[in-house]
Amino acid sequence: MDAASARTHDGHDPRLHRHQIGQPRVDDTRLTAQYRYGQPRVDACECHSGVPCQDAACGIVRGMSKRVIFVCRGNICRSPMAERIAQRFFADAGLDVEVTSAGITDEEHANPMDPRARAVLNRRGYDVRPHTAHQISAEEIRRADLVVAAEPYQVQTMVRMAPSTRNIVLLRDYDPSVTPGTPLDDPWFGDESGFETIADQIEAAMPGLVAAIRK
Repeated sequence: MDAASARTHDGHDPRLHRHQIGQPRVDDTRLTAQYRYGQPRVDACECHSGVPCQDAACGIVRGMSKRVIFVCRGNICRSPMAERIAQRFFADAGLDVEVTSAGITDEEHANPMDPRARAVLNRRGYDVRPHTAHQISAEEIRRADLVVAAEPYQVQTMVRMAPSTRNIVLLRDYDPSVTPGTPLDDPWFGDESGFETIADQIEAAMPGLVAAIRK
């Protein structure tokens, strides 16, 4: 099956593109208010004083560099765009954050960023250095302070991969202007204008994400 054919079938329940009814949105002012798909929001511990938390499921350390991973389907469009945009926002905010990205699948393994994504980032003045796609691992999820997914089904997949974690969130839940559970849709099927829309939506979520990381 070629790449285009593979991407025309998600292989997941379309009902998972929305949070369950009654699911609270991520509180973008508290990094300890973590989202887990299909479950009530779970608060991580409040012991973050610059030393590692004793709760292995928490992993957040106050006063130290944080790790944030953006995740989409293949790691060639949305997540690398979010990675480069977030790097700029975190740096401008004076935050020490290690930002990376990954895909839920390995279908784009070792591929570069989509040229349409690269062109949009370049026009907006973001970093467009070479990118190599890879699939996220359970270990990466556990080691991150925050794993930020493009779509709800990706959240569910990662919770299954690392069920003890409390660090998996949905990107657009940091944008107060949209309905909780709104996905960052895949622009791969369209033209470059769709990537401009995605960049706008990522940028709209950044102030909330910066506020959460700053806490």
